[in-house]
Amino acid sequence: MGARDLPVWIKVWFFISSVICSWDASFVLLRPHSMPPDGKYSQYFSPYALYLGVDKKYGDLEDTFIIGQAWCNVAEVVMMLFVVLFGSSSRGKGWIFSLVVSTMTFWKTVVFLIQYTDICNGAHQLNAVDFETALKLFYIPNGIWIVMSLLVMASTWSYLSGALSGVKSKNE
Repeated sequence: MGARDLPVWIKVWFFISSVICSWDASFVLLRPHSMPPDGKYSQYFSPYALYLGVDKKYGDLEDTFIIGQAWCNVAEVVMMLFVVLFGSSSRGKGWIFSLVVSTMTFWKTVVFLIQYTDICNGAHQLNAVDFETALKLFYIPNGIWIVMSLLVMASTWSYLSGALSGVKSKNE
């Protein structure tokens, strides 16, 4: 396939996402040293003081899902940076990697959010804060990753399926 460059908005999103996911993974993997107010590195993670008021799991040093999710963030960051740095010169691989990493991110975020529902008996993991606070600090930030992942998935799927529809099978 004669691959064209990924749209700039995808590269920009992957760059922004990789910075935020790196910061988030660092917070989790450095706990308790990253935790406000007294952690050795807490000055780099001060916004988490607000977030920990909503999400009990992020403050639980024994929560293995949160630790696993942080390692998934590391894998996502590596793939997103590959796309940002080498996606344009890798003969279409940037499109494939974009689809794969966006699908990974989408489902990781969905599973993350499902844990906080009655489906997984996890509704108690959100502190009883007012809806506006939960919306601003929990649902919207996590929802951004779902929406952006879906947009990247749709864009890359559209391009890849169009590119592949022009490829004739060797058996024809």
